[in-house]
Amino acid sequence: LQINSSSFHVIGIDVGISQIRVIATQLDAKIIKSLQINMPSTLTNELLLRLLVQAVDSIMENAPLTKETIIGIGIGMHGLVDPLKGVSLFAPNFDLRNIPIKEKLESELGIPVEVDNDVRAMALSEGWFGQGVGVDNFICINVGVGIGAGLVLDNKVYRGSSHTAGEMGHTTIVANGPKCSCGNYGCLQMLASGPAIALRAQNNIDKNGKIAELCGGNFDRLDGETVYQAALQKDELAIKILQNTGKYLGIAIANVINLMNPSRVIIGGGVSKSGDFIL
Repeated sequence: LQINSSSFHVIGIDVGISQIRVIATQLDAKIIKSLQINMPSTLTNELLLRLLVQAVDSIMENAPLTKETIIGIGIGMHGLVDPLKGVSLFAPNFDLRNIPIKEKLESELGIPVEVDNDVRAMALSEGWFGQGVGVDNFICINVGVGIGAGLVLDNKVYRGSSHTAGEMGHTTIVANGPKCSCGNYGCLQMLASGPAIALRAQNNIDKNGKIAELCGGNFDRLDGETVYQAALQKDELAIKILQNTGKYLGIAIANVINLMNPSRVIIGGGVSKSGDFIL
């Protein structure tokens, strides 16, 4: 006998900077429908909540699903999250605070809602379905627009006393380094994130090089992906930037390994695509 995994469904939402990604899955996590909703240039708490409700309505209509078959909605949100209350305490990329996601969606939709930091959600997924299966202690690091870590210790996600464990991006790597949005100087996020990679490229650009060619001379279009594509085409500056990124990540990861003694370190996020150069 086995569970009929298609009897009930789960909705998952990833609240990104430019898009809301929403999926409907079976109980075994098989995706049956996925949608993306573009973010407006300016957001308020009320507008974000309205977009989340619209995302759920859209996936239910397109899958299609009935409310009776949905056992819950899981939402991954960047920044500081209180998973007990389901509140986004601070979403730095939106500059929004105290967003009552769980309360609003449950009252509007009548479906149970769970909210957590996106990297802790990522760590859970790796533990259930990915590189963390069967591993009691591991660290999952997301390297993208920001940098965060999900800590799994003795098969449990560790959140810390104020639900902020894993803010690896705001550990100091270079004393007196570039100033971070958090107010500190030399944070890992300012040295190894996607925007940090792009900024180093802009500051050291060779106007006749591959990076400039790929962005058509419009350096405002330059991002981490541009640097990676240039590195694939053997651009020396791009390769050096990614190697330096690996050095900064290596320092931070070595510190975490010495402190936490995990069995495994899992690296994900957009910047991880350039792993051949970074590792």
